[in-house]
Amino acid sequence: MDIRHRNKAIVGLVIWTAALLVGIVTLMASRNFVHAPGTNFLSHPMLISLSAALVVQYGAFFWGGSQLAQAKGYSSGMVVIGILWPAQILIWGLLLFALPDKCAHRKTRSSRASGRHASIHSHP
Repeated sequence: MDIRHRNKAIVGLVIWTAALLVGIVTLMASRNFVHAPGTNFLSHPMLISLSAALVVQYGAFFWGGSQLAQAKGYSSGMVVIGILWPAQILIWGLLLFALPDKCAHRKTRSSRASGRHASIHSHP
């Protein structure tokens, strides 16, 4: 996995999760406000908070998801379906757990070192 993109993807996932939690808390808090008589939800700061959380969540998803796709060796275009909100959770899951890492190194450091070490000892 490409470390440059991996670290950015982790930041994107954390921001996405935080924005999701803020949105859920705002929705739960606004539920009591909406049912109060004589209130106008459209002019309430909770709507602004909910809208901001949604914008941040989408931005973090597209940025972090494309970073994660690139870190695993895939095109960042695979996150486009995330425009549909429920697909975001599925795409995060696919990128994190299901898709194999195309950038994985086949040779380990120890095998290269042992091969070099063996070639040094084979010559008198």
